[in-house]
Amino acid sequence: MSRKYTINYSPDALDDLKDIYSYIAFHLLEKDTARKLVAKIRKEIKTLASMPERYVLVDWEPWHSAGVRTLLVANYIAYYRVDNELNAVLIGRILYAGRDTEEIVQGASF
Repeated sequence: MSRKYTINYSPDALDDLKDIYSYIAFHLLEKDTARKLVAKIRKEIKTLASMPERYVLVDWEPWHSAGVRTLLVANYIAYYRVDNELNAVLIGRILYAGRDTEEIVQGASF
């Protein structure tokens, strides 16, 4: 039987979801699209409750050694770390894949 992990969002990750929604809903004027996209991202993140280490580690340090992994959802990347002692997954950031995500994630707290 596989373990179940709890999913926790950092304050930055929650802000990222709000920013994604706000940009699409209010800048692009596509509220329904924004709602569906955020729901899709959250749904895919929920799948990390089972076998969260199935996705690849980032290539860059210090986050590679810290066990930071990526989950790609549509054009967005969720950066997360698995804590096997606590059976928890911490979502650190959720960013548009077209940005310089490595630089942004360097300042994240996992």
